[in-house]
Amino acid sequence: MTAQAKKLLVKVTHQRVAVLAQVTVLRVAHQCQRMGRLEMAEQVPKMELQNPLNQEKIQSNIL
Repeated sequence: MTAQAKKLLVKVTHQRVAVLAQVTVLRVAHQCQRMGRLEMAEQVPKMELQNPLNQEKIQSNIL
């Protein structure tokens, strides 16, 4: 495998991890909403975005 192919594989893997993390957040928020915990459902995505490590990951995967 060439160096360029490895770089592309790493980038795709990171993007997939970021998408899976976002899906997980949405699932947790949806579950809270289904259980009638509307205030918690609204806070879950905000908590995820406020985490500095997650912000860096999301921004680096968008670029």
